[in-house]
Amino acid sequence: MSADKRRKTIYKVLRMYYVDNLTQNEIANRLSISRIKVARYIYYAKAHKLVETKLNFPINENDELETEFENKYGLKECRIVPSFENIEDTYKYIAIELADILGRILNDDEYVGISWGTTLEGVSRYLKLNKKINVNVIPVTGAIGIQGQDNSTNFVIKNFADKIGGRYYPIHIPNIVDSKKAKKILEADSQTRNIIELNKKLSTVILAVSAASLDTSFSRLGAFNQKDIDYLDSLGVVGILNFEFLNAAGELVENMINDRIVRILPFESIRKIKNSILISWGPKKVEILKACIKNKNINILLTDEETARAISC
Repeated sequence: MSADKRRKTIYKVLRMYYVDNLTQNEIANRLSISRIKVARYIYYAKAHKLVETKLNFPINENDELETEFENKYGLKECRIVPSFENIEDTYKYIAIELADILGRILNDDEYVGISWGTTLEGVSRYLKLNKKINVNVIPVTGAIGIQGQDNSTNFVIKNFADKIGGRYYPIHIPNIVDSKKAKKILEADSQTRNIIELNKKLSTVILAVSAASLDTSFSRLGAFNQKDIDYLDSLGVVGILNFEFLNAAGELVENMINDRIVRILPFESIRKIKNSILISWGPKKVEILKACIKNKNINILLTDEETARAISC
């Protein structure tokens, strides 16, 4: 762990212990570290006079905003990076925060689920962990995009596997099909059943959200047309999490499009996963991000400052 990352973790421990009055066990569970490590951080802080009768640690606006989100929405962890005009800079900063989290919470032989799309592909390009972790990386959606295309399902999960250090399981079953009959056939396919069974072993899942509009990766791939978008809007859909259609309360909205989507990781299973990480930002994502954290659909959030402040308004 780099010095900067260690300092940030120490700060979170101190804030939870001295400000939020959490026990060492509660802090250990929240941050997915051992209680002994929590105790060592507290001892280190005392020895180096980071704490006396108050917390002597630099706090910036994002630290306070992260704490606000964690307390208000019951998140295990929130990381908020500065907002940049150049999206590549956002990818880089998000990747740094994600690497810090993954390096702490992942263990060898665990199963990590990865969604797909431009956001996760961009972050995966800059992801760099301090050490390789021998995990199993599996898809949580069917195949989307053209094989070999940068934001296709298999390309994204391979990227994450390469960066984290594990093996990956490609999927060749399409995520969206033409009919309910085709969906039933593919969901009964042995490859699909195998991936679905592997998803039951997930300890961590990394997701992104999308607005319900034509200006999205999957709409540009022809998955949805304007008629579909108008239909979803009429039902009160504000956005999409892992191809589940949610309203402003973060609840599922039943719709006819579901009849064409091959389900790999069901919506109700996401909450049961120990670490459910959501990575998204931008003005079009505010409504769906707010819906997801209000309804506790995920427990770790990575976003940028402008998006976070828009959510908190």
